[in-house]
Amino acid sequence: MAWEQRGNGRYYYRKDWHDGTCRSVYLGSGETAQLIATCEYWRRIEEEQAREVEQTARAEMAAIDAAVAGLGELTRTLTTAVLLTNGLHQHKGQWRRKREHGRSTH
Repeated sequence: MAWEQRGNGRYYYRKDWHDGTCRSVYLGSGETAQLIATCEYWRRIEEEQAREVEQTARAEMAAIDAAVAGLGELTRTLTTAVLLTNGLHQHKGQWRRKREHGRSTH
């Protein structure tokens, strides 16, 4: 949005981009244009504030996700330690008891 001076008058235009080319769209002059400009200004302020709130929320969610991922990794490590301590091992991703040598399986 921009005020443009053309001749002796001030006019309010919006710039629209289509396929890489810019087009000026006349929105008005005088009090009407001033009202449109004020509304557009506050709309941009509200959009900026909404973006900031969204970015803050995303940053908070990213921090929570990182904490949960860390907790998951800690849980896996502790589980592995307990299972290994209790004599189990992993075979193709499954936890199994170790075979005792000298015992028959029949």
